[in-house]
Amino acid sequence: MLQILILDSSISSIRGGFISPRLVAELLDIEGASIPAIPDQTEYVRDRYGIQGKYLALTSDESGGMYLYDKGDSVVYDIDILVLNDFIKRKVPARWATFNDFLTWYFESSV
Repeated sequence: MLQILILDSSISSIRGGFISPRLVAELLDIEGASIPAIPDQTEYVRDRYGIQGKYLALTSDESGGMYLYDKGDSVVYDIDILVLNDFIKRKVPARWATFNDFLTWYFESSV
């Protein structure tokens, strides 16, 4: 079973290469020279889409969707831009109940 890291300052030195064996978006770096990193993308989706401050963007929106981490509830959403208004109105349920569940799914082989 995959052991999961907590999103905090103790892992801020971990960099890139977080690519799933699934055909899904690559996770962004927590910080660093690579653009976008989580802080950059989070600021962008807040400005562009009106996403609340309690969410962190774990991926870019280039594919027409993104994974958002809820800092308050520790759940992860799989958001398609087509349902963004419903998400903002809190009508879209989280896809993963915990960040650990999300990372386990993300790094498991899709077969």
